Amino acid sequence: AGCTRIGRAMRRRDRIRENFVEACKHRSVLMQLFDLLNHKLRINSHWEDYYRFGLFRQDLSWEQRSLYVGYQGSRYFPWEGNSLKFDRLFQLKSLQKAVLAAHGIATPALIAKVGKQYSVDCVEKLRAVLADIDVPVVCKFDGGGSGVGIFCLEPRNGHFYCRDQRVDADWLWDKYAPTIERGFLIEERAANHPDLQEIYPDSLNTVRMTTVKTADGKWHLLLPYIKFGRGGSQVDNLSAGGIIGGIAAGIDDSGCLGTGYASKTRDEFEHHPDTGAPIAGVRVPFFDEARALALKASTTFGFMATVAWDVGITPAGPVIIEGNPFWDPQRVQGRLGPFLTPEVAAGLQPRAWWTPWD
Repeated sequence: AGCTRIGRAMRRRDRIRENFVEACKHRSVLMQLFDLLNHKLRINSHWEDYYRFGLFRQDLSWEQRSLYVGYQGSRYFPWEGNSLKFDRLFQLKSLQKAVLAAHGIATPALIAKVGKQYSVDCVEKLRAVLADIDVPVVCKFDGGGSGVGIFCLEPRNGHFYCRDQRVDADWLWDKYAPTIERGFLIEERAANHPDLQEIYPDSLNTVRMTTVKTADGKWHLLLPYIKFGRGGSQVDNLSAGGIIGGIAAGIDDSGCLGTGYASKTRDEFEHHPDTGAPIAGVRVPFFDEARALALKASTTFGFMATVAWDVGITPAGPVIIEGNPFWDPQRVQGRLGPFLTPEVAAGLQPRAWWTPWD
């Protein structure tokens, strides 16, 4: 854990230094200091976001700058309508999946909940559950884990394999033993559509559909993008994969992918670095259906103000993998542009300079 914190701090330091060097190409250090204060007073921008999102660029209008959102401060704060009293509904993925399924929203089938608080509360019962499974499954914490603690199991010749390692109920129970009170899920594993499987086959490559509700009650889709795993990772989380992280690519209105970029470096990719398959120019299958599914799911959770849905694109169509009410605004806006549009911003409550800074 200590090494992880040190590595994170070093990456943050390097990122800040690189962004500062880039800013010096546009403004002098003295002008940057004045600009930082001006941005804070006018649109409530945090100093790191000023550099992270390239707000120092002189070709941006104040309206364009105000469309960037950040946890540490911004002109608009979409999360302010997300009540913490609903936090458990999103923390417990099993509960979230039950709501989705009850409203007829496509989501991978939940096979079992395992842990001290559930009916499958010992390795013997887990062994009985696995004996009845004949499809690929995903095991993951019931409370989420940012891509950590996920194991993909595949049945072959009467046995389960995690990658090429033969595993059983005892192996799986031991993996979750330190946190067995927290519990984990076993759900059917969604398969990539062949067009996305070709790009990166080891993870389910999900489309991130972030939605926000404006004052008129209408839901809007913000800045869709797709995530790919990398380096053999079985998850597509942009924060996973150690130093290299995952790969993200923006999606235009027609469902066409742009250039991919590494989530933790400045590297850009026209082709996936592991498979060589093209990323830029590929069309996401069922994109319109995926967009409609995310908006339907948001309407179902209409008591929220914003939700980021991870949507799997399978050969049969899109499925909701999970929803996240407090989504990460930092990793993509520097490359893909602001989350908000003028239309959406017009329906949100702006932050005035005399209100508390976030």
